[in-house]
Amino acid sequence: EIKVAAETALNSADEPLAWTLLTKRWDPAFATSLVDRVVCGSDNDYLRRTALQCMLIHLPDALPDVVSQLQSEGAQARLALFAADLANQSIERQKKSNGSETARAFIERLPKPYDEVARAEAAILGDKKPKLSAAAKSAILAIDRPSEEIRALRLRLAEHLDLAAEEDVRIILSQSSDHDHALSAIEVAVRRGMAPEIAGSLDHRFAHVAGAAITAIAGPLPAPLPQPLLDCAQRESSPVRKALVAQLTAKPHPDHLPALLTLVKDDWSRMARRQTDDADYPIACDAAETILALENVPDE
Repeated sequence: EIKVAAETALNSADEPLAWTLLTKRWDPAFATSLVDRVVCGSDNDYLRRTALQCMLIHLPDALPDVVSQLQSEGAQARLALFAADLANQSIERQKKSNGSETARAFIERLPKPYDEVARAEAAILGDKKPKLSAAAKSAILAIDRPSEEIRALRLRLAEHLDLAAEEDVRIILSQSSDHDHALSAIEVAVRRGMAPEIAGSLDHRFAHVAGAAITAIAGPLPAPLPQPLLDCAQRESSPVRKALVAQLTAKPHPDHLPALLTLVKDDWSRMARRQTDDADYPIACDAAETILALENVPDE
C-alpha cells in the first residue's frame, strides 16, 4: 500500500519516493512529517523539492507557518534555500496541478530579502537577467557557516551579478563532489579572472571543469602553448581533449606535435552511445587535420 511504502521510505535514502507517492495519493496522516521535512530541509536538492511540491499541492496553508518558524529560529540559510526551491517549483511544467501557481503566488508573500532571492533564481531558471538589491546581496553573503547548497546558490547568482563569491569558488572547486556546483564555480572564476584557481583546475576531477580551465588559460595565449596545457592531452576524457584540440587547431605550431600525436589516437565518437557504424572520431580527425596543416613538421 501507499501508506506502508511511504512510512518505510521516510528518513531513509528513499524518502523522495515517499513524497512522490504522497503527491500522487495524499494521506493527511503525513501532514506533520511533511511540515517537519520542509522546515528542516536537506542537503539533498531532490528531497527538499519533492517535499515542497507535495506541500504546495496538498498542504499550501502550512507555507506561512513554515516561514514563521524559520524566521523565529533565525534560520537565514534555510530561508534562502526555501526561496530558491520555491523558484524551482514555480516553473511551469507539462503536468497541471504541480503547485507552480501556488509557488509563484507565495513568492510574493516571502519576507525580504528572500522574495528577491526567489525571483532572482526564477529569472536564472528562465534564462533571464536576475536582479538583487544591495541589501539582498549583503544578506546572502552574511549567511554564517554556509553549506555547499548555499555556496552553490551564491555562485549561480554570481554568474550574473556582482556578488563577492570568490571564497565560494575556492571551496567548491577544492571540495565539492557535485559536477554542476563545480562547473558553476569555474565559470565564476573565469568571469572574475581568478588565475590561480583556474590554473589549479587543469587537473580537476570533473573533465568539464578542466576543459573550461584549458579554454580560459589558452584563449589569450599565442602559440606555442605552455607545456602544462599540452600535457592535458594525456588525460583520456573527451571534454578535456575537445577543449585542447580546439586550441591547438586555432594556434598551429610544430611544438604542439607531440600532443597532437596523442590526440590523433583518440577513439571518442559522438555515435559511441548509439552503437552504430557511423563513428566520426572528431577529436582524432581535428588533430590529424591540424598536423597536416603544420609547416616544418619533422619527417620522423
